[in-house]
Amino acid sequence: MLQEQVDGIDDRRAVKALQDVGFLPAPAEVERAVERLRALGAPAVSGLQFLREAFRADEHDAVVAAVPHLIGGVVVCGPLPEGEDLATLAQRAGVTTSVIAVGDDHQTRQAITAGDASAVVLPLHPGLLKADAAEREQLLLEHRLEGLEGRVRDLVRRREADAALARRLQAHMDVFGTGPREALEAAAARLEHEVDTLHEKHRLLGEQARRAREEADALGPEIDTHTERLVTLTELLPEVRELAQAQEHVMPACRAEMEQARQALPVHTADMRRYTQAAEEAEALQGAARDLL
Repeated sequence: MLQEQVDGIDDRRAVKALQDVGFLPAPAEVERAVERLRALGAPAVSGLQFLREAFRADEHDAVVAAVPHLIGGVVVCGPLPEGEDLATLAQRAGVTTSVIAVGDDHQTRQAITAGDASAVVLPLHPGLLKADAAEREQLLLEHRLEGLEGRVRDLVRRREADAALARRLQAHMDVFGTGPREALEAAAARLEHEVDTLHEKHRLLGEQARRAREEADALGPEIDTHTERLVTLTELLPEVRELAQAQEHVMPACRAEMEQARQALPVHTADMRRYTQAAEEAEALQGAARDLL
């Protein structure tokens, strides 16, 4: 797109020259040299303008062959500012380069009359010197400029599409780039470890369930025995309830007898002491009697 814009600038410059003077413009560096020399007071024109204005169309080829540097040069048509010479003026204007030659109209005409045509010159664009060719070039450039806007719009759309694609690519890289991919790989490794752990837990639980079934099978007879005992106890429950009820009826009498016995215990204890003392006395008397005998 940048090259299209640069080409558009060149085309607009050419169209403006064609509209203003009816011919294609001189090279941009020549026009800049003319402007600088004029700013210093020198009546300068481009070599091409001098060629168009000073010579007939049928003389152009001979003039260009005699003075080839006139094509990319500058001609000063008139007296120089007071106190200036041509070389110094050209140096001050900054145009003393191998591309742009600066001379006055007298020097140019002398070079032409010298008839030295040994230089080889590339053919000039017809629009530089011929009015009809310049008109055709103007139409061509205007048409090209009209298409330039469309091309620029197309390039802008392409650039916007490329920018959108770049954003999508960046978003994709943000999600699936090196960093996210490494994070996903780490997460996948963690999940794989967790799956392995779950498989191991499942295996252990299966083993525990198997042992539990074996233990249940081994406890089957004992469970059956306990079940039979429970059934027997269930059958005995009515008798137990009857005994409990009978005990509830008997317990008051038993408690009364126990209370009477508790109250009579001191009397019985005193009697026992007396009986014991009498027995001891009787035994002592028997011993004394045996001694007398």
